[in-house]
Amino acid sequence: SVCLKTSAPQQNRDIFLHQLHTFINYHHLKNVHFVAPSKYMYHALQYIGKFSSINLIHNGVSLPNEKTSYTKIILWVGRITKEKGLQNIIGILNDIAKLGELKIIVLGNGPLKQELEKKYKYIRFLGHQNPNLYYQISSILVCSSLWQEPFGLTITEAMSYGLTVLAPQIGGIPEIITDNQTGYLYPPGDMETFSSLLKETLDNSNNIKKTGDKARNIIAKKFTWEKTT
Repeated sequence: SVCLKTSAPQQNRDIFLHQLHTFINYHHLKNVHFVAPSKYMYHALQYIGKFSSINLIHNGVSLPNEKTSYTKIILWVGRITKEKGLQNIIGILNDIAKLGELKIIVLGNGPLKQELEKKYKYIRFLGHQNPNLYYQISSILVCSSLWQEPFGLTITEAMSYGLTVLAPQIGGIPEIITDNQTGYLYPPGDMETFSSLLKETLDNSNNIKKTGDKARNIIAKKFTWEKTT
């Protein structure tokens, strides 16, 4: 707090805070063994604390027996907050829903839910639900995070059912999705790229199942609880 009250440039304050955090973390946690769920978090732990006792073990999911039925549903799952970025893509999704050929379903609660639900009438906001019930029927999962996702459990869950996932290239997400093979990545916050990518995906609907098959296969090979264990 003393540092933040000084007139030093922001960069100097950031450097000081990083050094302070590194010292505190290392002093108190140097004998702790860390398990990171992604390479992103692995390197973050090295950076913030200079910890040497870190293992990389991806989070696991249970591979379902059945794939999705690929009905015309685009799904968004998460806490409806600014850092999750739904407010950036929802206008694009609402325009798609207006056409009446696809349903857009949002699962989750959060401080932005009431405002967005009131403004975007063509989107179905269902609140907190068991997402597995919707992975079983949806075709596409869209993600919109603006913060560095430590891993991306929603993404692996959806892929395990064979959904095609569109997600930002941020945090641990690129470790799950291989762009243009097991899903599609776009620069975080780049709505123009997201919009064109979603349109291209919908225009080539035959590829949704093909991409979903590859996604499910990579989950079976790398991200099941058996692999994690």
